[in-house]
Amino acid sequence: MDSGPSGPGGRQDAGGEPSDGRPVKLEGVRDGELIATRGRTVYRGPSPASLRRVGRLPVPAGGVAGAGFRLRTSATLRRPLSRLVGRFPAATVAAVDAGALVATAGRWVFASADGGATWRRTARLPASSGPVGVLPSALCVHEGTVHLGEYPLSAGDTARIRVSHDAGETWETALALPEVRHVHGVARDPYTGEYWVTTGDADDECVIGRLRDGRLDPVGGGSQEWRAVQPAFTPEYVLWGVDCNYTDEKRIYRLAREDIADVGPGADGDLDPTPVASLSTPVFYSAAVEAGGERWVAFSTSASATPDSTAPGTRVTGGDGTRVVAASSASAYTRWFEVTAARRRRGLVERLGVDGVVPASNAYTFLASDGRRLLVNPYNTRERDGRVLEFGPDFFESLPGRSSATVGK
Repeated sequence: MDSGPSGPGGRQDAGGEPSDGRPVKLEGVRDGELIATRGRTVYRGPSPASLRRVGRLPVPAGGVAGAGFRLRTSATLRRPLSRLVGRFPAATVAAVDAGALVATAGRWVFASADGGATWRRTARLPASSGPVGVLPSALCVHEGTVHLGEYPLSAGDTARIRVSHDAGETWETALALPEVRHVHGVARDPYTGEYWVTTGDADDECVIGRLRDGRLDPVGGGSQEWRAVQPAFTPEYVLWGVDCNYTDEKRIYRLAREDIADVGPGADGDLDPTPVASLSTPVFYSAAVEAGGERWVAFSTSASATPDSTAPGTRVTGGDGTRVVAASSASAYTRWFEVTAARRRRGLVERLGVDGVVPASNAYTFLASDGRRLLVNPYNTRERDGRVLEFGPDFFESLPGRSSATVGK
């Protein structure tokens, strides 16, 4: 693995934070405008320093359910809780068009038709859904159609892929997946128009496949090699990273499209993807940018504070930090550079050694791209926590030896 200009002692490209200096979670970018959240409050703006508050997700229920929702999402209540367990995200938001947004938080789905100023609850998710509802990688938008992959935590709830054709106002089930624990990602391949799905977490639940004719048509699965969150697409390849705490290596794999073309219904992992990098922490999110006539693919890793319940034998956590790595088409995605890295922030429960009783928060780095800028958002980290960092074409063009083809480690 090569250290780029942002490595230790190096240059960090331009980035920033909201004008009030408080951390945010980056949700995405559309038409040059960033979308971010702080708790259940939604912000928009052309740059990190110009983010402005536009609205707030409503409390969707009364009684105990509503009280729990307030505890997890209210800025006033979250602040002392984050000191105990670390910062934790509260929502997932995606832009459908210039005015329409969809969001998930807890077991609820919301829609906005006025840019996020006002919101309506439009659907329920499984009762055991996590705090943010679904992962950012599982909310996929294309030309007004929204696909949503559910993330239940209980074996008693069946994960579904749901679809909306009216910007999140109404939903239907595209596919039920009783054989998997939850959906990690739904992504549209820009080169074929097909929708790809990733699932986990035990070996037999790990599948990377395509949504076809109301079924999940696997490209591969059946082992941790196929346990992925958000794949990346290029004209020649599909790439993904392994989201697993307990494997010795968390590899990034590359699969040639000519090999994928030969895969028919019922594939069970017979394909042999090529490992192109090996990392020390689970791989989560991806984004792509164009720079200097090359296509760059970036992946970010997570740092888990909680053990993986599907791990055989000893339950281990997922490392102490999160990082972003990138490689380009010039090396056929075999030479990887570190873009940035940060250590996981530890709350009081960990420092006191009682994190086994009260769960501690993970660290992530959220990614987004408008095609030319890579936007990087470390979250619950000791460095640059909640800032949005920008890496433009100049950054990628400055990386040394871009055309060298060596496997990154």
